[in-house]
Amino acid sequence: YGTDGSLWGGEFLAATYRDCRRVAHLYPFLLPGGEQAAREPRRAALSVRWETFGAQLGGVGVEQECAWKEQERLLVAMLAKRTHSPITTSMGRLFDAVASMLSLCQVATFEGQAAMALEQEAMKASAQGKDEAYPIVLNSDESGPPRWIADWRPMIERITDDLSRGAERSLIAYRFHRALAELIGQMAERVGLRQVVLTGGCFQNALLVDLARERLESAGFSALTHREVPANDGGLALGQAVIAATQLGQENRSPR
Repeated sequence: YGTDGSLWGGEFLAATYRDCRRVAHLYPFLLPGGEQAAREPRRAALSVRWETFGAQLGGVGVEQECAWKEQERLLVAMLAKRTHSPITTSMGRLFDAVASMLSLCQVATFEGQAAMALEQEAMKASAQGKDEAYPIVLNSDESGPPRWIADWRPMIERITDDLSRGAERSLIAYRFHRALAELIGQMAERVGLRQVVLTGGCFQNALLVDLARERLESAGFSALTHREVPANDGGLALGQAVIAATQLGQENRSPR
């Protein structure tokens, strides 16, 4: 949970060992059924399509068994009423949604399955057209401290359009990865801190790491990536320990 009580996971933080500031995040969306959405990528896909197109869901469905159609109607009703559907900015769930839209994974049997399938599909993309990235629009949030919201809905529109035209699935997956790398580069340029740390579970994705590093370094930024410490929960636990130790050390040095 983030400081606002929602489920975070697609955040840009300006941070030191003493404090951090949330400078940007993904456009929030709902997770119908809460934790169940983490096990069923098709729920995340339903949510992002609902956020993008409303009740019409864009007119392009994903390949599903017949029993899902009835459940889908119930989940849309939950989204409309915002019941049993926590708000999230999770990058992992966005990966899930796109993997589901491409019919790569509808129900996961292990953690990270959908994201892994999307990465593997992207690696198959032919060279032609790989230089294009889907659009993610950065909007300024005026409701509080200065920050940006990365609106992925234009990207979902383009993906839906490409699917309806029968575009190569692997190319769609690759352009999704390119879109995230471009987003990271644009945010680094807006914040202006030269050292950028690529961390979190999604950066176990070698393709995303390579594309993000290339984008950052071409713009003069230093991209720090994981080598000895895992990018996901193990790194998070170590980071918490380092921050706690730093803060305890400051307290011990403070005059009584």
